[in-house]
Amino acid sequence: MSFDGFISYDFLQCCRDSLFFMGLVLWNTLENAENATKKVKEIQKEDRLKGYLESFEKVDIFDNFKPINLWKKTD
Repeated sequence: MSFDGFISYDFLQCCRDSLFFMGLVLWNTLENAENATKKVKEIQKEDRLKGYLESFEKVDIFDNFKPINLWKKTD
């Protein structure tokens, strides 16, 4: 939350599998999102987080996405 460009964070739980979660972080620019990703990956290497990170069974996706509007009105 302290990184440049942070807008919001939501933690979501799957409706069909209560052990499947997703963190959704919104940023004001792709550049800020990518910078935050680099910083987080460096922080994750710290010994103090080892036990926490090992508690995750797996991480399927750690990437940046852009919003699309599937419901755009076309004339």
